[in-house]
Amino acid sequence: MIAERFWAKVTKTPTCWLWIGGQNGHGYGQFGFEGRTQLATRVLWKLTIGPIPDGLCVLHTCDNPPCVRPDHLFLGTQFENSQDMVRKKRHQHGERHTQAKLTDALIRKILASPLSHSKAAECFGVDVFYLRRIRRGQAWKHVYATSFVNSWPLDRTPKTHCLRGHAFTAANTYLNKQGWRECRRCHAIGESLRKQRTCEAHP
Repeated sequence: MIAERFWAKVTKTPTCWLWIGGQNGHGYGQFGFEGRTQLATRVLWKLTIGPIPDGLCVLHTCDNPPCVRPDHLFLGTQFENSQDMVRKKRHQHGERHTQAKLTDALIRKILASPLSHSKAAECFGVDVFYLRRIRRGQAWKHVYATSFVNSWPLDRTPKTHCLRGHAFTAANTYLNKQGWRECRRCHAIGESLRKQRTCEAHP
């Protein structure tokens, strides 16, 4: 019988009931049922409790992938599963991600660095566009959130003047398409130089 074949692959401990049969790459049990391979937790639910409504997953309260103990399982949506993973810090993010090339410590150095985007990108060996995402809190959010609690670090205090020394006053400041402050006087100088070079190139 299917139930006998299923339970033959389970070892019961005082806490979890562990699946000792085949598992997927994440440690979750797999079992052939209804003509296809399914997660052991889903098969367990169908055998002992009943049908699983469309769109619902079988989730763990014990956070132990090979566990198939019925009272350690509950139904929930994929969104709820993802939220549960984030809340319990079981998701792969930051330096825990298998493809991560940076570390939390390096990200903190990038956030604290007074260097410009281009120079910091060169110094830390990071793509300049990705570095901007880091400094805006769009990437490595978990590090960014703990790096700017209550106030900016001393070396990241918002600047009052541009690189040419012009004050960032209300009249002399505008936001570019990326949302960064720009100096109007510097912009005017740049436009003037561009027009001058154009005239020299096409007399």
